Amino acid sequence: MDWLTNDLLVKLGVTPAWAPVLAVWIATLATFCLAFLANALAKNLIARSIQLFTRKSKYRWDDSFAERKVFRKISHFASIIILSRFLQVIWTGHAEALVIIDTGIKIYITVVVVIVINSLLDAFLDIYRSFTWSKQV
Repeated sequence: MDWLTNDLLVKLGVTPAWAPVLAVWIATLATFCLAFLANALAKNLIARSIQLFTRKSKYRWDDSFAERKVFRKISHFASIIILSRFLQVIWTGHAEALVIIDTGIKIYITVVVVIVINSLLDAFLDIYRSFTWSKQV
């Protein structure tokens, strides 16, 4: 695949010295676009179907998860999976870049986990406050 991209770029007028560099950056940009599309797809399809299911159930506690958009925030893991898998393959052979990519993905995972936990805690607080005995304390 790499030789195909390099040959195509050379045919388009890129110098042979810059073709591999440009090919890596084009693949990186394509990976970020794919991750964005996966996030949007997960957010729209999976999160909305779960939210519709929770709103139609007879239990009221699951409505607080939908109101706090817990499922939408979980959908960020789709883009994390794509970024972590594809960027490791694209940047193979560049040890310094792989360290930066790995650190960036770990930071992204940490931020998403903290946001999801915050939404879960807010939903649990809403559930707790919905009980009559919680107002007595």
